[in-house]
Amino acid sequence: MHLGIWLLTAMLGASAEVNDSVLHSADYGELLDTGGSDVQLWWCDAPRKISRGRPAPSAKGQAVRLQAAGGEFEAAQVVVRPRRALSGLTAAVEGLRGPAGVIAASNIQVLRVRYVPVRVPTDAVGVADEWPDPLPPLDRPIDVPVDVNQPLWVLVHVPESAAGGDYEGRIRLSAGGWSASVPIRLHVWDFALPKQPHTQSAFGLGVNNVWRYQGLTDEAQRRTVWAKYMQCFADHRISPFDPTPFDHYEIKPVPNATPPKVDINWTRFDSAMQEAIDRWHITSFNLRIPGMGWGSYEARREGEIAGFKAGTPQHEAMFASAARQIEEHLRQKGWLDKAYIYWFDEPEPRDYDFVRKGMDRLKKYAPALCRMLTEEPTEPLFGAVDLWCPVSPAYDHQIAESRRK
Repeated sequence: MHLGIWLLTAMLGASAEVNDSVLHSADYGELLDTGGSDVQLWWCDAPRKISRGRPAPSAKGQAVRLQAAGGEFEAAQVVVRPRRALSGLTAAVEGLRGPAGVIAASNIQVLRVRYVPVRVPTDAVGVADEWPDPLPPLDRPIDVPVDVNQPLWVLVHVPESAAGGDYEGRIRLSAGGWSASVPIRLHVWDFALPKQPHTQSAFGLGVNNVWRYQGLTDEAQRRTVWAKYMQCFADHRISPFDPTPFDHYEIKPVPNATPPKVDINWTRFDSAMQEAIDRWHITSFNLRIPGMGWGSYEARREGEIAGFKAGTPQHEAMFASAARQIEEHLRQKGWLDKAYIYWFDEPEPRDYDFVRKGMDRLKKYAPALCRMLTEEPTEPLFGAVDLWCPVSPAYDHQIAESRRK
């Protein structure tokens, strides 16, 4: 059973105290001397949110610098800020030469940083502006207006077999009447990351949003696209909530049995989950329990099985049957340490009794299943949650440590 804390770092509460938006920070980056008089060319580390209008840095550097282990993906941003409008900007990469060979150009991608207009900020660090977010491939020439930053995301995949040491190469940028050569220096540490990640993660992705965005209606197409998503997750050592969206276990309620029960067909689920573990190296997965119910800070609903609502003898018997079978099956497969039950999202204090009731029911019939909740540790729910997932500003290390004991 999990006993611990995950951090939900993708959100900041409105009460967080900040002095300015990270989008407008201008205290980082290095100016490269290869841009010439027409273009200010600079670079910075990958996590930065670069605004369209911030000035080029005054600090100077000689090359883009990266450090990585074998098997790792590492990125930096090369920023083109022209003094005159550029037409048809393209990028070409060459391999990185090192002590025992070359990291091929096929291991290096140049992606275009695109911007999303945010009109209504939703947290304390947000501002109404254009925010960098999508990273499509730079697979066609683009135009860059004068005095506007256009970051390029340079992503290097270091092969597992790469020898430790220093590697060098270049990215060649060109546009109408302008060209530049950007030096890349990569230090490879003398070890490789293991294929299996050892840090658990859980990334929320609703597959229906993927199907709608990409206009996918055919299951074969959806499976092909989902495999690409899973490869991307695996490359970046992330596990999605549900790695087997096509192949959940099949539940057949038998309310007229004595006592009422459910039958579970594990065939498709087992095959798909084994692939997710062996091929995609997932570290966790969310599992749905029939009759558990659901809820969030907006609404909630009691569990129901075959028309029998929570609180009825039939529901209680079928819920117990399902929970016990699921726990035992995961134990036999060796997957208990990866599974968690996430059925209620960010409860308000008014929801705590409902949440505790559901968590206690699960604990009664499947005590080894991990009960996860997206909430900071709070006393009314102590003993009802095995894995807390607070937003970062709500994390209290002292309380978290006390709950781990």
